[in-house]
Amino acid sequence: MHGKEIAKSRRNDSSLLGNQLDKLIRNSQDGQTMGIPISPDTSLVIAELILCTLDLELERRISNSCSHPYRGFRYSDDYEFVFLTRSEAETALSHLQQVLSDFELTLNPDKTRIVKLPCSLDSTWVLELSDYKFSKSKLAQMQDIIRYFDRAFQISKEAPQEPVLKYAIARIENFHELHPDNWSLLESLLLQSVTIESSTLRDALSIFQNNQIKKYPIDLDSLEKNLNLQVLQHAPLGHSSEVAWAIWSIIVFKLAIYKEASQAISGMEDSIVAILALDAQQRGRIPEWLITKKWEQFLTEDELYGNQWLFSYEANRLGYLSTGYDHVSRDPWFSQLKQGNVTFYDRATSLIIPPGETSGPSGEIQALGVIHKR
Repeated sequence: MHGKEIAKSRRNDSSLLGNQLDKLIRNSQDGQTMGIPISPDTSLVIAELILCTLDLELERRISNSCSHPYRGFRYSDDYEFVFLTRSEAETALSHLQQVLSDFELTLNPDKTRIVKLPCSLDSTWVLELSDYKFSKSKLAQMQDIIRYFDRAFQISKEAPQEPVLKYAIARIENFHELHPDNWSLLESLLLQSVTIESSTLRDALSIFQNNQIKKYPIDLDSLEKNLNLQVLQHAPLGHSSEVAWAIWSIIVFKLAIYKEASQAISGMEDSIVAILALDAQQRGRIPEWLITKKWEQFLTEDELYGNQWLFSYEANRLGYLSTGYDHVSRDPWFSQLKQGNVTFYDRATSLIIPPGETSGPSGEIQALGVIHKR
């Protein structure tokens, strides 16, 4: 906010807004300095304050070095500029890197590039997949589905950094005229996609659930194996989101979590994963293999104000684990939440998997239309 030089020379000056904010942020992270917290709305405000300061310095430097008119804007943390010459674009990029460095920030090299105008608004693969047409007749539609996924798999290999399969599957969600005899083919291709790219899981499961409602036969054995595989692949890596989606899906489709997957889940320190796992156990989705010793240590008054506060509160409120000591009721603040029956996880809610939004190649939300048919 004030720049590296001022921040270092006046680090103990409590009159600086930056130092005041830094202290508050550290207090919210057990006194540690490790950037701003992810997700809270306050972080968005703080980030915007910092980036607005950065904008002013960047504009000053570019204006002093650019001899032609230029245009530019920032949306959140994405910058886009238009210059008349490539040399001016390269100079501006250098200025951006320098200014970011002054604020201990860096560019993402995978998302930073200089392109010559005119250029397409969407990547070629987006245009190709969005224009793909599906037939109505059984055999022709079957061939269309195979070609569509073959092409999506090929593009995903050629552009591994792009959300190709996620886009391809999200578009299939709008395919309302699937021939019933082609469901098993589509089902197997969806499971294959999930195995290749875990980010497709939510959209694929939404399709599974919608077709289950239509009374299409779901290959629950294959789905169960795939979801357990997701847990085994991602739990050791600490990928909480993927594991949480897999557990929730197992609950939704009333499947089982295998012994190896249960043990992998038991080793994770994530509140959402732990709550879902204990819920799955209560619903009979996990037999006797879940090891809760690691999670039991979070059932203390101190942990209500630590990283696992959500689990510490919800496990007590829901009665998932009992240590013989009601730490929540003894806390002056969390006891009020419990008395008011405040919950952050409502297991009585209808477990419907919502369709996801598809993030396009530039991070923008793509509008998905109904798949055209010939």
